[in-house]
Amino acid sequence: MGEYFMNMKFRYVLLGMAFIFFNCSSDDLGTTIEEPTEELPEVELKARENIVLTEAGKAINTQVQGFSFELMNILAKERGNNVNYCYSPLGISLVMGMALNGADKDTYEQIQKTLGFEGYSSQDINEYMLALQTALPEIDNTSTFINANSLWGKRDKLFLSDYVSQSQKYYFAALKDNLPFDETTMDEINAWSKEQTNGMIPEFVESVNEIKGAEAILLDALYFKGTWQSVFEKSKTEDKEFILADGTKKSVPMMQKANEIMQCVSNDEVIIVRLPYGNGAFNMYAFLPADSNQSIDKLWQGLTAEKWNQWLNRGLVGYKTTLSIPRFATKTNDSELVSILKAMGIQEAFSSSADFSRMSLLDLYISWVKQITMIEVEEEGTVAAAVSGLGMEMTSNGAGVVETPTLKVDFNRPFGFILSEFSTGTVLFAGKVGNPAL
Repeated sequence: MGEYFMNMKFRYVLLGMAFIFFNCSSDDLGTTIEEPTEELPEVELKARENIVLTEAGKAINTQVQGFSFELMNILAKERGNNVNYCYSPLGISLVMGMALNGADKDTYEQIQKTLGFEGYSSQDINEYMLALQTALPEIDNTSTFINANSLWGKRDKLFLSDYVSQSQKYYFAALKDNLPFDETTMDEINAWSKEQTNGMIPEFVESVNEIKGAEAILLDALYFKGTWQSVFEKSKTEDKEFILADGTKKSVPMMQKANEIMQCVSNDEVIIVRLPYGNGAFNMYAFLPADSNQSIDKLWQGLTAEKWNQWLNRGLVGYKTTLSIPRFATKTNDSELVSILKAMGIQEAFSSSADFSRMSLLDLYISWVKQITMIEVEEEGTVAAAVSGLGMEMTSNGAGVVETPTLKVDFNRPFGFILSEFSTGTVLFAGKVGNPAL
């Protein structure tokens, strides 16, 4: 723990760096994001502001929240036996959103509906995605959020010029084509992944066999680093008991807070603790069933965006809270997301009937969808990253505080977490901690 958490005082976030990164040339796959070499002055905390969306954007945002929770709901069912996992719904939305711009007819409609874009034009969708990517890096001057996208093609000019223009305009996507898709390309992709995640995900492609059959690869990388509004004192962290789902007990480092006013939800179904970063634009919500006999897996599987927002909107109030929560770190490498997206309604994009004619003259289909995520939570804050990608092959046809009672919350059993943006509810990362000792 802490390898990625050096010099976590409030600092200037170098927005100029993000500007350069997002405006790279077609041959530039992004700049290396490095920690400052000199101490920078502490700065006044920027007041939290809502992300401004158009009326269409607001409606799309509600539907995209539905997609995010449906995705995690299905993943909870599929991965329920996994002790720990973490995913980035935003990362999947971004990489599949780039694919959507290249799709047509039924392929387009299925992706559009599943991602939560149904009923809105390509222009509305692209403007919504652009608004998020533009606003998220700027809403908290003490947190760092960086997003990068890229297009990789095996052939020269594989991607149609209109598609490239859209990808660069709305996703700031860097382009590299005429690639051999061999070990050299694998190393280039991994170098890109490492750079855009500050070294957290240095190896997205683990074997050249993953990419050698592809004609095109679309990638998205996310990086988040935030300091808690109220850090946990390291001196108060103690080894305490954590009870696994099977009743096994583990001794793990538990971070502590006592009698601190915190926004929480406490009802018959769930206990939620809001842990804000910086100015409160980004928040982690740690939650577990109110009934200690109920599993976090069951709670996750029944969780919808509507229910989540209802809990927060109606029940989030200030409590004088005594909190115990483990430090944890988890990494998830999932290369089997095609089956999940099929279950959610995207069928044609993964078949020989796929229509990506707005992307390329080749008859392409999506052969794999993969995501690697990593998150570390400790006394000073959180650092997290995700790289999401999809490979495309040719088809067989082609070439305020309220006085309330005190609350004691002990996350000493499996619990869930959601890291999201406050005004839109955009889910950056979400997952389950079943054994923080791993």
